[in-house]
Amino acid sequence: MAVRTVVEAGCGSAQRQPSLLGLSRVVLEAFNKVERRGALRTWGLWVGTLVALLLYERRVHRSGKALCLLGLRRGRVASAAASLVVVSGVLGTISGALALSLVAIVVLAFSPLAWNGIRDLPARLYLARATPEGAHVYLHSFASTQPGAGAEVLRQICVEADFSATALALDAGSPRLVDYYRAFGFGTCGRPVTGRRGSQLQRMWRPPRRPIGEQDFQEIVPSRQGAASS
Repeated sequence: MAVRTVVEAGCGSAQRQPSLLGLSRVVLEAFNKVERRGALRTWGLWVGTLVALLLYERRVHRSGKALCLLGLRRGRVASAAASLVVVSGVLGTISGALALSLVAIVVLAFSPLAWNGIRDLPARLYLARATPEGAHVYLHSFASTQPGAGAEVLRQICVEADFSATALALDAGSPRLVDYYRAFGFGTCGRPVTGRRGSQLQRMWRPPRRPIGEQDFQEIVPSRQGAASS
């Protein structure tokens, strides 16, 4: 979205950004509060989180205790794929075994993510069909370990979306979250669909509200920060 530099004043850009490992710990802690995971699934979640943090655009709370992943950074995806090919080629000139070992590590690391994606594919296809037509930003996931921090990040994203006249979409994983996102202006699209492990996913959509001027925008952000910290 076009006004990211203004919005990040409320999401931590003025301070040093947390490391990828620090953010991955936030995600693991937040998800483990909802569902306990075995070693293999925890490994898959951790690898997937690191990859997502590298490849997806994100918004991070200034405390470093909450974040939201947005769309793919296509340039980074291309760079990561090219780097993997180059490293494999270099290792192949040294030893074929080294190159095969790298490929095996990548396959083992990403196989849980690929399997989960295949299992979720029917549900995701239905949710995509239920989404209104038009350009939008999909909010892939939220994670928060500090009360109120996740809500503040979402408020800032909504302000940013209104400023740039951008629609937002996300999937709520429970009726409680459906009610929670309604408070931010999201509405439901279609019926809930059952994902893997029996979770109910509800696609939600938030059209941009009336455009506002930059002066109004700069006044809204500090007022919301103050409300969140009070």
